Amino acid sequence: MTPERSTDLTQYFGEEATGLFWERLSALGVDAMGNNGIIELAPFRNDLSSFANGLVEALSVFVGSDRVSQKARERDFFLDQQRAPFLDSAYGPVHAALFGLSERYSHVWVEGWKDYMLRIAHKAHPSSGVSLALSEGPDRLLLGQMRFAAS
Repeated sequence: MTPERSTDLTQYFGEEATGLFWERLSALGVDAMGNNGIIELAPFRNDLSSFANGLVEALSVFVGSDRVSQKARERDFFLDQQRAPFLDSAYGPVHAALFGLSERYSHVWVEGWKDYMLRIAHKAHPSSGVSLALSEGPDRLLLGQMRFAAS
């Protein structure tokens, strides 16, 4: 599958929070907004821990938003054996940091089958939440709500 378009995070979190998110990513050297929400992890390979911390800091804008249901209690739907290929990859620190968000915050969870989505409970979408990131293999992340077209 290939990404067709990314739904603008602004509709879920507002202009101010989304702008701050993109600013924080830009400070990390990420041009995800100009790249349709796609982050290739290879350029950050020399300092993955710093990149992972910065990515979590950028996502924390949404995690702490007044638009999310912070009291929600969600559970992960991505088993340890499904996480292993991501954690054991060259980009393990990035995936560990994203998985850590679901361990720290009850309103954030990970779900998926082969790849995973990092989702957050949102007041406008209480039963399904909103996707913050989607993995495409261990070396690529897609930010926001992605729509897919068959490849």
